This record gives sequence, C-alpha cells and structure tokens, in this order.
Amino acid sequence: MKQARSRKKGDFFKKLKLSTRMSLFLGVITFLFLTALLYYLIHSFEITIDKKIDDNLSDKAKTASSGFESVVSNVESISDNLLYGVQMILSASPETPGAAPVNPWKIATAEGEEPEPTAPMGPVTLRSQIVNSEISYSKHVGEVFIVNSIYSLLEGNPDVIGAGVLMEPNAFLPNVRDYSPYMTQSSKKEMVLTNYQYEDIADEDYYQTVKESKSKYATNLYTEEENGEKYTEMTFSNPIIVNGEFKGTIITDVNASVLSTIHQKDENFPSMFTNVMDEGGVIYSENPNFNGRALKDILPEKAMSQIQSGFDTGKAFSRKIVNELGVEKREFYNPIDLNGRLWWVRLSITEADYDREVDRMVNMGILFGVLCVIVLCIITTVIIRKSLKPLKLVSDAGKKLSNGDFDIAFNYKREDEIGELMQAMKSVVDHIRTIITDLSEKLTELSHGNFAMNLEDEHGYYHGAYRPLLNSLKDITDDLSNTVSEISSSADQVNNGAEQVSSASQSLSQGATEQASSIEELSATMNDISDKIKDTALMAEKASSMSKDAGAAVSESNDKMNELSLAMQDITEKSNEISKIIKTIDDIAFQTNILSLNAAIEAARAGAAGKGFAVVADEVGNLAQKSAKAAQNTGELIAEAIDAIAKGAKISDETAVSLQNVSERTTTINRIIKDIAAASESESEGITQISVGMDQISSVVQSNTATAEESAAASEELSGQAQILNDLMSKFTLK
Repeated sequence: MKQARSRKKGDFFKKLKLSTRMSLFLGVITFLFLTALLYYLIHSFEITIDKKIDDNLSDKAKTASSGFESVVSNVESISDNLLYGVQMILSASPETPGAAPVNPWKIATAEGEEPEPTAPMGPVTLRSQIVNSEISYSKHVGEVFIVNSIYSLLEGNPDVIGAGVLMEPNAFLPNVRDYSPYMTQSSKKEMVLTNYQYEDIADEDYYQTVKESKSKYATNLYTEEENGEKYTEMTFSNPIIVNGEFKGTIITDVNASVLSTIHQKDENFPSMFTNVMDEGGVIYSENPNFNGRALKDILPEKAMSQIQSGFDTGKAFSRKIVNELGVEKREFYNPIDLNGRLWWVRLSITEADYDREVDRMVNMGILFGVLCVIVLCIITTVIIRKSLKPLKLVSDAGKKLSNGDFDIAFNYKREDEIGELMQAMKSVVDHIRTIITDLSEKLTELSHGNFAMNLEDEHGYYHGAYRPLLNSLKDITDDLSNTVSEISSSADQVNNGAEQVSSASQSLSQGATEQASSIEELSATMNDISDKIKDTALMAEKASSMSKDAGAAVSESNDKMNELSLAMQDITEKSNEISKIIKTIDDIAFQTNILSLNAAIEAARAGAAGKGFAVVADEVGNLAQKSAKAAQNTGELIAEAIDAIAKGAKISDETAVSLQNVSERTTTINRIIKDIAAASESESEGITQISVGMDQISSVVQSNTATAEESAAASEELSGQAQILNDLMSKFTLK
C-alpha cells in the first residue's frame, strides 16, 4: 500500500504542468527564504526595540533622579545662603553688650569721593529674642538674620517641615550653652521658635555625623509626629565651620512628599511606578503598603540577590525579576549621591507592558511577511504561466511531427529564448521536409527502374545523422543495378538459345522427308541442340542463383534499415533523458537568478552593510545566467538531434517498404528464371528421347513431323518468355 501511495504521489507530481511545478518550487523556496529573512529582521528589530525601551526607561529613571536632585539642590542652596550669613556673623569682631554699635561699612555717595562711614551710634542695650540674655548689636543683627532666614525658608518652601540653626555651647553667645533655634511650619504661623537644649541634639545622627566629618550630610528617611500627624521626612545637615572649627550646623527637615516629583507616567506602560530608596534600602512610595518598608523585606530572596548585584556596582542598572506575587517585572535603578550617601531611584514595570510594544511590532512584521509571501507567490505563478504559455505551440508541433504532419505554423514574434526555440523547430521541420521531398524523388526514379540517376548530395541536405540515409540508398541502387544487369544478360542468352531451337525445329519440320537419309546429320544436330539446352539450363540456374543473392541482399538491407530504426529510437530516448536533465539545470539556473535578484534587493535595502552580500548575489546571478544559456544551447542541439533522428527513422521505415517491393519483384524474376530452367529441362528430356529413338527413326518417320511441330511450338513459347524477360529488363536504366 505504501508503494502504491508513493507511486500515486510520484505520478501526481509528474502530471503537474511545468508552470505549476515551477510556481510551487519557487513559492516554497521564496517562503523559506522570506521566513528566514523575516525571522532575522524580527529578531534584530526585537533586540533594537528592547534596547530603545531600556534606554527610554533608563532616561525616565534619570529624569526622576534629576527631579529629586533638583529638590535637594534647592534645599542645599537655601541652606548655603543661611550658612554664609551665620559664618559672617560668627567671624565678626566681638562686641560688648551695651556698647555703641560698630559700623564696619563705608558709604560711597558720589564718584571720585572717598567712601566714609555714617555717623557713629551711641551705646545701646539689646536682649536676645531666643535666650534671656543681653547681646551686642552685631549679635542682635545676626540673630534677626537667622530668625528671618528660617522664616523665609519655611514660607517659600512648604515641603520643608522645619529648619533651624543648632549651635555648639558658647559658640554664638558667650556663656550661653544652649542656643539652637528651630522653627516648624505650624509654629511659624504662631511666631513660635523652639530653642533646643544641647543635650537634645548632641547625640542626633544629623548633628554628630557632621560634627565629626565637617561636611554636609543627609539622613535616611524616618517618621516623626507633630501635632498628632505623622510625617515621613529626611534631614539635610550643613555644618558651620569657622576658621576650621565646628560651630554648629544648619538643619532642614524636608517632607518626603517632595519625592513625588520623581513620579513618571507613560500611557504605553500603565503598570509603571517610581519610588526612592535611601542608603538602607527603605522605600518612600505613594503606596502605603510599601512606604517606609525595606526593599529586602518585600522582594523574594532571588530577586533581591539580582538587584543587590546592581547596587554593588554603584551605577545605573536594570534587572528582570519575579516579584513577591510571582509577576515578572523589569526594574530600572538610578543612583543619587547625597553628600557621600548613595540613594536610588527605582522605576518598575511589568514584563507584559515591557513586551507589549515589541509583540505588537513582531505581529505586524509576521503579518506583513506572510502577505508578501502570498502576493509574491501569486505574481510568480501568473508570470511563469504567461511566460511558458508559448511552449504549448512547441508541444503541439512535436505531436504533429510524430503523426507525420509537417504543416506547422510557428507564430511567435518575440526574439527571446522561446522565440529562438521556435525558430530552431521551424528550421528542423523545413530541413526534414526538404530531405523527405528529395528522398521521395529519388525513390520514385528508382521505382521506375532508373538506376543511373544522380545520388550525390548537391544541395548539402544530408549532413550529420542524415548522411547514412543517402549512403544506404546508394548501396541499394548499386546492388539492384548489378543484379538487373546480370538478369538482362541471362535473358539475352535464353532468347538466343530459343531462336536456335526454333530454327532447328523448323528445319526438322521442313526436312522430315529427308530424315531417313540425314539421320546421322540429324543425330549430330540433336547433340548440338542438347548441348545448347544444357547451356541454357546452366545459365538459367546461374540467373536463379544471382536472383536469390539479390533477394538476400535486399533482405539484409531491410534488416539493416530495421536495426538503424531501432538505433535511432534508442538515441531518441537517451536524448530525451538528456533534454530533461538540461531542462532541470535550466530551471535551477532560472530559480538561482531569481534568488540572486531578491538577495540583491535585500542587500540594497541593507545599505552599506549589504554591499558585500550584493556583490556575491550579483556573481551568483551571472553564474545562473551563464548556466541557463549553456543549458538552453545544449537543449536546442539535443532537440534538433531528436527531431533529425525521428525524421531519419521515418525515412528508414519508408526505405524498408521500398526494399520490400524490390524484394518482391526479385522473387518474381526468380520465378520466371525457374520457369525457363524447367522448360530447358523439358527440352533436354525431349532431345534425350529423340536421341534414344534415333534407332527407331526409320519406323517413326511419320511421327517426326509432329515431333518437329511440338519442338517448334516449345521454341516459340521459350522465345516468347525470353522476349517478356527482355521487355521487363528494358524498363531498367542501368549504370
């Protein structure tokens, strides 16, 4: 059953038209090629899109970081302005409380005049607004500056919860240990300042750290409660250094709500969210479920290990993780350096959002590729069928030739490969038609007995495989001419003998009355007649033998023509096999040329990156064209050979028929010669009887006349047969 199905499948493909096979083959090749190309392009596109998305999300993380850094920078700028004023106050020359204020400034009133100070003030006694103590005028001015600056800072920055200037003991006022004014947003409204005791601040992280490092410091996020309301905040501490000595610090408590500036949105990524993590990994998030929690307490151990490896680099990074809910996420982290402490901005989206754009583009690419394959297959099928349609004319011409119909019209005006094929077919048909006409004329002359006709190839018709046809015709004509010549010679001898017998019989009849006296002479004459008859019999036998030889030669020629026909059929079958192979090569060359054109087009689209591939595609196309041209030329030569052999086979069949006719006529001649031989034998027997009865001649003289008449009649008959043979021989024109 499997073999039967395999045969049926093979027969199905064999029965397909060439255009259908070529369309299927090119369609499959094109589909595979475009599928591979599409896979490569989609894979490359996916990598490019992934990189662009990564860059986009990294930029968003950087943008979020920039927003946070902007807030920090603003706070530090305000703190620095306050710091410069405080440093100037602490650097001023000391004054005694109650003394006249010293004005260090000089006023320039006009150009060219020396700047002069204003008139000095009288002694004045001032008390501090923060501690219960007398202070000098310069300290009073400094204190006013500090309070007003804190007020302005809070008034202009609602996200700042509170601010203050925390001093070391006796740093601002002699003999005043606790001088640390601090104001909050709520106390600002009531004009209330809090003066912290030194013990309250000395051990705080934001104070102790800057005291030791003498550099700016930002705390991690922490939670404070004020007036029954909880705040998540962070503190920026800016140390006051005068002449290398730590005098205190300016603190600014910032509400963590300012971190909302880092929030990023993108309609393409609805799952996107951002938050900030301090150095300890504590998260500030608008989601209360995550706000204030450490990242390591939220994510699974494996995901946290992946992210920790990025933290260790200290640079921006991204990771693909599976979160605590089993959801695949893409997270991007960007570092923020807060005075030596590394904070991180975290941007997170789901893997589904990350891949959505890529999947959409990939699906569009697949759809476009499939449509291209379908359209290309349809166009290829239409073009191939239209291009191969003229080959039906060649097929019809071949069928007519096989039926002996040479009335073929080749109406194809284009000068392409099919046009060349049709011109070649027309040339072959014309050539065969010319050869058939010439052979027909020669055989007609031969059938009329003209063996002396001119059999030379004066017009050059018989070249190549056609030459043996003319040579065989020459050999047959020569053999027939020689045979007929010998038969004619034998007929002349028989006729002469018959005339002699007839003359003798007449003499016998006339001299019957003289027989008695001329028995001896008659006996001698009979002996001569007997010898002549024997000679005639021998000649007839010889003629019969030669006629048999001629018949054998004709039969052998006929066998050779049959062998020639079989050889031509075998050559035709082999040539057809070669033609199929050449056609396959031509198909492969044509398909290779199409592939090289497609490759060249794709290489051209690739630009500079595809130049090398374009050169290779061009060389492959040139080789395909050369292979197609060579296969076409070889196919044309084989087609011409097949047609010539077919015509030669037909001619050989017709020649065999002619030889059969010659063989039949030779048989007729042979039969006539046998009749002559039989007549000669009868005469010989009669003469023998006459010789035997010579002794009785005297008693049978009366019967001599009858015998002579019979001999005369036999001689007349023999003479008539000889005349008939001569008439037949006269029809032949011998060389």
